Amino acid sequence: MKPLRASPLHRQAGVALLLLALAPLHGCGRAEAPQSLPRMEIQVAGRRIEVEVALTPAQRAKGMMHRRKIGPDEGMLFVFPYDARIPFYMRNTYVPLSIAFLTSGGVVLNIEEMKPLTEHYHHPLVECRYALEMPAGWFARHQVKPGDRILLPPEARTAE
Repeated sequence: MKPLRASPLHRQAGVALLLLALAPLHGCGRAEAPQSLPRMEIQVAGRRIEVEVALTPAQRAKGMMHRRKIGPDEGMLFVFPYDARIPFYMRNTYVPLSIAFLTSGGVVLNIEEMKPLTEHYHHPLVECRYALEMPAGWFARHQVKPGDRILLPPEARTAE
């Protein structure tokens, strides 16, 4: 069965809802504990890494906010229910990160470096299904580049 594609109006509504979900987090001065997310193993550049998986709108909206550190091979996989050009920024995120935007087949579209505590938007070049955040410079250190494929397990394909 072929999955349904969201119309441009639904995509715009999704972006608006994401921004509304983020609004209450703006200006939150207290440090919060990292959210407890499901974890899964994925394969990147021949390396098996374990990532937290953000599947719901609330999980995706919070992302890595309020964290003071992450391990050298730790990251977060954002899973979207449909292909879209969802923007990412670093509000309330203290750790420098690299982000890879991926197609539904796991192909890297583009990679961007993100500076802590900034609100500069980082977008995929075209609509994407996944985004993978890792410590700053991780993709360059492991020679991951656009066109490379990241192996994602089937359970990474379901998001709200």
